[in-house]
Amino acid sequence: MQNIIDLKRIYESRLGLPLIERVDMSIFLKPYPLKNCLQTDCADICCSGGSTMDIATFNKLLPYRSDFPSIPWDDFNFEPDECSPGNTGCYTLFDNGICMFQNPGARGCSIHTYCLNNALDFRELKFFTCCMFPCEVNRLENIPHVLTAGYELRMDGFSLPCRDTGQSTVYATARETIGYYYGQELLDELDRLASITR
Repeated sequence: MQNIIDLKRIYESRLGLPLIERVDMSIFLKPYPLKNCLQTDCADICCSGGSTMDIATFNKLLPYRSDFPSIPWDDFNFEPDECSPGNTGCYTLFDNGICMFQNPGARGCSIHTYCLNNALDFRELKFFTCCMFPCEVNRLENIPHVLTAGYELRMDGFSLPCRDTGQSTVYATARETIGYYYGQELLDELDRLASITR
């Protein structure tokens, strides 16, 4: 069973949802590399199976749809999802077993690359779940609104090269992005918890 503790208050994302009310303390201990994932030779295995696409970010992407001609924009089926901004999400479609938004014939995410090439903040157009990795906000053991390690880092059956390796931690790697979405007050509380967990 995970060591899950309640935070001082419920934190709301700048996108509204998902809320963070609790933290899985393993994020302060689980090793993870503090570097760009493109510096690893992993063939984007974490993108296998696609990702959760939230409706809030999807709607922001629509004005750019002509720049992503291979994406079947009308084929996504969104469903209620308390862990997604806009309370609605779906999995990205697959193309040969990998996320449809992966760069064709290259490494990494096509949304991320597009933003870098056009001086855009990738967190405005890239899906929340992808930006938050190696952390995620999820329901654990039927406990909602938990900040925890990404599914691929918690569950058996995944062999990510970055899993349980590196000189940093899952929290330290995701810290800047957590602050972007949830603000300094949450970072202050998490930093305090990290300092007493080492």
